[in-house]
Amino acid sequence: MNKLLAVIQLITSTLVSIMALATLINLIFISTRPETISVVNTLVGQGVLIIILLVLATVLFKKGLASLKRVKLIVSPEGVNVASVTAVTVSVSSPTAAAPNAVKPVQVEEDTAP
Repeated sequence: MNKLLAVIQLITSTLVSIMALATLINLIFISTRPETISVVNTLVGQGVLIIILLVLATVLFKKGLASLKRVKLIVSPEGVNVASVTAVTVSVSSPTAAAPNAVKPVQVEEDTAP
């Protein structure tokens, strides 16, 4: 389901980008008309619309690509399910009095029990 949603987001991003390009082309055609208040209003309105469409396309593209990459990480080729890691414990040893600025060892344990 996540992969389907990611693909739909990428396709929608492409369609919104095409709509922004078509609006830009229309804006260029409108700018060749004689300057009246309605033409100026159209130029401003379509300029705002192009910006909104490009922002929407960027957000959809980034979100769809991130979702698609996340799906690929969960289903790894080795057959290990990354989502099965339930807890990671980190324990830090207390600093010694002799070397307070020394690097402290960190032990990381992964719990892979289902």
